[in-house]
Amino acid sequence: MAEIEVALRACTSLRDQLLTACRLWLVQVFELKCNTPDARDMDNRALPVVVEVYRTLQERIAKIIEEGAKHMPASPQNMGRGLVFAVRELGTAARDPAEMLAMTELEVE
Repeated sequence: MAEIEVALRACTSLRDQLLTACRLWLVQVFELKCNTPDARDMDNRALPVVVEVYRTLQERIAKIIEEGAKHMPASPQNMGRGLVFAVRELGTAARDPAEMLAMTELEVE
C-alpha cells in the first residue's frame, strides 16, 4: 500500500488515482501470477491475509472516490468494493498483463 500512496501523490484526476491504485495492486498481481506460478495464491481469498489486503485496498479506493467524485450512484464503499472485484475478475478473461491493463482502463472509465 505504501507504493500506492506514493504514486497517488502524482495523480491529478480521479481517473488517474483509480487507475493507479488498480494497476499497482490488481494488475501487478495478475502479471506476477502470469510470470511466477508460485504466486498463484496472492489473490486467494481463502487466505485471511489476502482478505485483509483486499479490505485495505477497497477502503483506499472508497476514500479516493469519496474525495474525488461529484455524483455517485452508490456509496463510496460499495463503489470501491465493486471496482476492486470487477478489476480482479478481469484477470480471468485477460490473456496477458497488457490486456489486463487495457481492460482495467475501460473499467475505470
